Amino acid sequence: MAAVWIWAIDQVNGLNWLNTPKAAGFTDDEGKTMCKKEPGSELNHPHGSEVKLLFAGDPTIRDDGVYKQSSQERGVVWKHKVSNETEMYWAHLINSGLPREQVLDELVLINRDTDKIDIHINRGDGKFDAGVRASVGHHCVNRGIHFGDVNGDGLDDYICIASDGTPFVAINNSTRQQTVPSFGVVFKWRDSIAGYAQDRVRLGDIDGDGRLDYCVIRDGGNIHIKCHQNGGLGNEAAYWQNLGSGGPVFSAKDTGDIRGVRFVDLNGDGRGDWLWLTTQGQTTTWINKRGEKQGMIPYWQDAGVTHPDIGEAIGDTRERAKFGRVFNKRDGFRDYGVFRRTNCDSTGTCDGTVSIWENVNGVNGGRWQKGDGARWGDVTGTGFDDYIWISAFGEITIFPNKARANSFDWYKSVAWGSTTLIKTGVTRRALHIADWNGDGKADIIAVDRVSGELTVWLSTSEPGKVSFQDPKKYSDTKGFCTLGWGVLYYDTSHHFADINAWKWGRPARAFKGTSRGPNLQFPSLSGQGRADMVEINPNTAHGWVFFNTCPAGGDDPEGVLDPSLPPYTPGKAPETISGPL
Repeated sequence: MAAVWIWAIDQVNGLNWLNTPKAAGFTDDEGKTMCKKEPGSELNHPHGSEVKLLFAGDPTIRDDGVYKQSSQERGVVWKHKVSNETEMYWAHLINSGLPREQVLDELVLINRDTDKIDIHINRGDGKFDAGVRASVGHHCVNRGIHFGDVNGDGLDDYICIASDGTPFVAINNSTRQQTVPSFGVVFKWRDSIAGYAQDRVRLGDIDGDGRLDYCVIRDGGNIHIKCHQNGGLGNEAAYWQNLGSGGPVFSAKDTGDIRGVRFVDLNGDGRGDWLWLTTQGQTTTWINKRGEKQGMIPYWQDAGVTHPDIGEAIGDTRERAKFGRVFNKRDGFRDYGVFRRTNCDSTGTCDGTVSIWENVNGVNGGRWQKGDGARWGDVTGTGFDDYIWISAFGEITIFPNKARANSFDWYKSVAWGSTTLIKTGVTRRALHIADWNGDGKADIIAVDRVSGELTVWLSTSEPGKVSFQDPKKYSDTKGFCTLGWGVLYYDTSHHFADINAWKWGRPARAFKGTSRGPNLQFPSLSGQGRADMVEINPNTAHGWVFFNTCPAGGDDPEGVLDPSLPPYTPGKAPETISGPL
């Protein structure tokens, strides 16, 4: 049959019916898998760019829903004589050595504009030590005083916002188990922004890097907020970057009174959420989540009214209501506290009390997005990375990649086979996917947060079948890296890569990028051992691949050998073929 086709093609060619082909738009003269990646080539690929390959239809791919507040009234947890000008604050000032999500806030009381602060160490369950006094060597009126982590060390620092909006900072340099915190020399953190005085400044960790950012707010109902990222590389900000590229980070919600606006990490995920309080304490909340596409503006999820009013005034500037980590929890959720001054006498001495509504939210925390669990690894050794999704509780779902070198259709058909579930029993933060034993198959690696000891599930998978050995601890890895992890999911001290298999060159731009860094991943999906780019939507976990292949169009790398077909002599044709077809 092949000989017949060759004869027929020769006949057609002899009649000049075959013309020179049109240019294909890409080089098609050589097939190879090693070449320099040209920036932007992924956006103009012959097999398509932005090919959708993740649809997140499996029920294991999930988040923890919209934030829903659940509170338990705890009543008065502290009482003492105070001045009629004393104000309350919550701040983590004592270095307990605990992980960030387990620490509690101290009760801080400051009388008017003195630099002396009274600190009551929080022992949990609403119990506080007798007050100790600390000094920052600085005078600031109460309305300008704030506490927050400026340098990312986990301890809250002292901040004074001057009347023109200029922030001054004293770093909390307390050491482990120090019962009276100590502060460094006060310094100017940054310049103010013209037109935004003290009452227009808001502080909050907008990008979730563990450092407070600096935000300013407009007047009236048009409450747009612009924020500047604290690019700290030490105690001071090495640079300030506009988080909204000149535009607002948070758009107006027509609440009217800017005095009710503040940023609070209500759900303990490390990002400052937007809260607006009425003068009666009712609180409307928008949860701060990882945003989509390019830029640094968060995705703000409407959580509605999270706290009802308390039936009494909390002050025009809402100064009597503050959020803090008061009760023993292991998740960082903030409780709602109200400071009262009653029965004040002629000397200005009052009965001071602090009442708490504990945040007992546990299920619908608005903390996790579907895209948080997306991982990749060639578990089955086919040369095509499999899709791996890890739940917040360490349940690993393997979606085996059905692509094969001899039947690869560039994800025009459904790519994923039947799933396999591995329950590791550890948090997602501890889990990594990497080839531990060098057999070409991706394994599961868990890191102990405190000791750094590794537990490994070795892959015994084959194409079409996923399986792992029982977990094995490697005691010789204990103590090698004990830094654990930081605030957000990709803030970890542990990374796994085959470093000595590479020859390193100078850094160069490879991909143009279609989204912010945490939304981009680089698995090998085209079977060529090259990193393709995948954009994963953080909210839906839908994903699109941008292929990284060499400029050749996929032709054979060498000429086709003569197949030595038998000669073919057709019978006499009944008529002579002539003219155009």
